[in-house]
Amino acid sequence: MNVFSKYLKWSWPEAKTGGIRAILELMGDVYKKDNFHGYYNVELDPHIIISSPLTSNEYNVPGTYTYECFNNDDFKTVIKWINKNILLRLTSDTYITTGVKIRIATSMINKLVNEEKLEHNSAILAHNILVSNVAELQHMLLDESLPF
Repeated sequence: MNVFSKYLKWSWPEAKTGGIRAILELMGDVYKKDNFHGYYNVELDPHIIISSPLTSNEYNVPGTYTYECFNNDDFKTVIKWINKNILLRLTSDTYITTGVKIRIATSMINKLVNEEKLEHNSAILAHNILVSNVAELQHMLLDESLPF
């Protein structure tokens, strides 16, 4: 299990018996109702691109990158789009649709670099973490759907 999936299980204990699918569906229900879970906004939660699968601890990513995830308004807009269109729809979208959405998200991140609103190293890190975390969640959803 990866850092991001552990984070989801920790932050959504209400769905402890249902697995990743139940957590993602619960997140979607909360988003549709009031958009808040506990103390944070579901749509603006940056952990999809902070929880690094490359390390055992999400805080091993550079401090400037974490700062940009929480404070750069343009980057927060991209995070909001990623959460709303990729993470919250992961249970209903196909692999191809999710792949297209990831390409759109990475293009949005590249645009921020081109406009000098995001550092190049931060963009590379965001690409790597996003793709790894979404792939991990897709594999976990596939494993949960197997009958054995």
